Order: sequence, then structure tokens, then C-alpha cells
Amino acid sequence: MRILSKIRNWIFEQPPEVRIAAERYQPHVSYLPDNDPPEPGSAAWHRREDDYAKQGAEDRRRFLRNHGCEHCLRGRVNTVRWREHAETRPQEHRAMVEALESRGSLRSGQLYQCRHCHLYWYIKSGETLAFAVPDSRIGLVEQWGQGNILLSPDMSEILSKIGRTPRNQYDAGPRVRDTPCAVLTDDGEWIECAIIRFQRDPPTDTSIIQRLATDIAEIHPSRYALPLDIRTASASASEVGYGYAPTDFIMPDRTVYTGNWTLNFFVHDCHPATEARLLETTSAVPKSWWRMHEPSAISYFIADGVRK
Repeated sequence: MRILSKIRNWIFEQPPEVRIAAERYQPHVSYLPDNDPPEPGSAAWHRREDDYAKQGAEDRRRFLRNHGCEHCLRGRVNTVRWREHAETRPQEHRAMVEALESRGSLRSGQLYQCRHCHLYWYIKSGETLAFAVPDSRIGLVEQWGQGNILLSPDMSEILSKIGRTPRNQYDAGPRVRDTPCAVLTDDGEWIECAIIRFQRDPPTDTSIIQRLATDIAEIHPSRYALPLDIRTASASASEVGYGYAPTDFIMPDRTVYTGNWTLNFFVHDCHPATEARLLETTSAVPKSWWRMHEPSAISYFIADGVRK
């Protein structure tokens, strides 16, 4: 399992030092490197990966000591398979049920709050899933719960031409549909690296910037979005080393770059990402590497579907 997945599963409301550890693995936006990292598979590369894993484990232990709740599952998970949890961990489940107080209906579910740590939880109708909702997301979730968020047919047509990035073959999280693009918001803000995300669950992920698609005035292709064939290949790339699932592509200046995990954007000073071309064969050693950029570089706009 990828280190980032472990961090997300165990650390929900990340303090700054935990977020720094997680951002090392954000796979969405890429920049040219400040210095060369060790070659994948080398002794130095394995030492670096081990250091990341140890740091993540220590961050998790420190977070649980300082921010966990013994009554609800705060600090341990951010999503609970509610029915399964009741069957497999009945004592822990009963303690959580007793700790939660109803705060009213929200779309197709109920909003609760822990009477001890005051963390909000959203439980879907049918009690299939429960989502932790931190204070920084409660306003957004309440807006999301007011009704369906639908894009116009014109916006949908543009997204269809760009093409949706497939779900990563190793992704076991909630099902979402992501399309990279550029967005002009209602207040005139131009966002070159944006992702339109169709999802059925509330926007509770604190590791990324989330907004509602109701903020969108226009959608355009982004010069930093990689072609669909590269994005598709990266989503199905095999993990050939610990945390390393490479995809090679070449730019017009004949420089070959190796991306890691699912790719959506690539920022290059001389060439737009649309000029990148996929290389069918991928080497175990990258030709050139870039620093993975923090998630603040991308805005995710959450939507339910398209107006008819």
C-alpha cells in the first residue's frame, strides 16, 4: 500500500508536520527537480523510503496521543463501513453510537457530532458508510447537503472532449471520476490546474483543496493537463518498487520524463503538457525526475452529475 494511503487512513485532521510528510507523495502536479533524487532500486533510494515510512509511523503515533478520541474513531480513520463495523467490532461500534448526537438530516443521510471531542460525522442513508467531517469542512459539507450539484450540458461536453482520468488500479477508496481542466470561477478567479470530480460522498478530504462546482462559471482545457493516453497509462502502471509505479513520456525537446502513480498535470517552462507523448516502454530507472508538488496547486470542484 502506498505511504500516502496509510497516512490518509490514519491521520485525518493533519497538523502541519504531518501534512508535510503526506505532501511528499502527492502524485498530481509535477515540476522539474531542484536536485536529482536517488535512483529507484538503489541503496540510497531504499534508505529514503524507509525514512519516509518511519516518519509517517511516528507522526501517526504522535497524532493519536494528542488528537485522538477514545469514544469515536477520530484520529484513526476518516471513513467507516458502518454495517461492517457493527458486525466485526461490536463493542467499539456501540461506544461510537453512544457518543454521537444527531445534528439533523443532510441530503441522503444524517449529520452527527461526538459529544466528547465534538467531531462531526456524516452517515449515509442505509447506514452503509460514515464520514468524519472536520471543522474546516463542515460549512462546505452543509452547502453540499442542500441539493444536487449539476454541471451544464456545455460544461459536460468540454469535459468529455478532455477525457476522464481512469481510476488507479490500486485505489481502494471511494469511487470518484476526475477530469483535469482549467476553470474560471464566478468571482473571476482563473485556475489553470483544476479537477472536476464527480462523487456521491460529501467533500471531507482535508488533504486537498475542495470546492463545489456551483462556483464554476466556465470550464476550459488546461495547458498543463497531460494527454489522455498518458493519464490512462499512469493509472494502470504497475508498482515495480516500493511506492514506485512509473510512466515515461517525452517532450518535443526529446527529454524523457518519468512520472510516478496517476498523473494529471505536468508544468514545464518551455512546452505545454499537451505536447507530451507517451513512451510504451518504461525503464526501471527514470531518465529525468521532478519534484511532486503540494496539493495546494490543484483545486477540486465537486459535482454530482450533469443537468438534463
